[in-house]
Amino acid sequence: MKSHFLTALQHITVPGDLGRGDRLNDDLFLTNNANVLDKILRPEVGHIIGILESTALKKAKAVVYSNEELPEDTDRHAHLQRRLEEVAAFQHTLWLWKDNCVDNELGFLVSYAKAGLSVESNYLVQRYSLSTGKIGTIEFTREDLKIIRRYFREQMVREFSEDRPPTFMTTDVNRVSRALFLAQSARIAGDLGFKIAGYCGALEALLTTSQSELAHQMSERAAFLIAENAKERTETYATLKKAYEVRSKIVHGGYIKGAKVTDLALLSTACDEIVRRCLQKVLGSTEMSHLFAGSQEELDAFLLDIIFGRSGVITT
Repeated sequence: MKSHFLTALQHITVPGDLGRGDRLNDDLFLTNNANVLDKILRPEVGHIIGILESTALKKAKAVVYSNEELPEDTDRHAHLQRRLEEVAAFQHTLWLWKDNCVDNELGFLVSYAKAGLSVESNYLVQRYSLSTGKIGTIEFTREDLKIIRRYFREQMVREFSEDRPPTFMTTDVNRVSRALFLAQSARIAGDLGFKIAGYCGALEALLTTSQSELAHQMSERAAFLIAENAKERTETYATLKKAYEVRSKIVHGGYIKGAKVTDLALLSTACDEIVRRCLQKVLGSTEMSHLFAGSQEELDAFLLDIIFGRSGVITT
């Protein structure tokens, strides 16, 4: 049966006309062309969806959609859920490129089955915010999207698959996947203290290999992994040590004193940048990705090599 998935993205602009759209994955596209949507949102579909929803889709600055053929016995609710998971993965990939709060609400699956027209709707319970805790529209250029789409297809779709475990915090889930999950939880958090705690958790999952001196271990390894020089390493280390102090108070039910509250937005933004750069470093190299997904002993040796400047360190 002929089917279409579509959902509007919020808080994003893409300059220029994307026409039919940029291919995200298989038959999933991103477009800002209203004519493309008009072909899907026929009068009978608009009647079922409703004027408010169909108007919102047509006026959206960007829409993810598909044109696909599905077997008649397809579980349409499950298929819609999978599509929404793919959109969530794409949104998180956008964050890997730069801080943003691109989001979506209802997703629709329009199907022309033998029994007639069918429309399902659903949404994922998530609301992203910027690292400052605020909401704002971010521009992504066509060149940005070209790189982002490659990351999405090669790295991110499998991180948000339908076979997600009941918890990501197990030995069956590699450290990169755990770090991505915790970074996502930080982006969803509206409270800046919990955002910072989430960013620290992501770095702990990615970089630590023992339970001793976690703050030092996380801060030092992140600094040596991404910093270009001694000054930047020192600044990164100091930022993360400060962030870990906030994290410790937050997760243990403590409080942040008045004078430090005003610094939380800047600290959160700095943490967001550090986490993103660490993940970019790891996901940008096949060898590095395999290393971080491998044994703890090999990763421990590699990180010690970085810190002590020994030979054989991966640099790309």
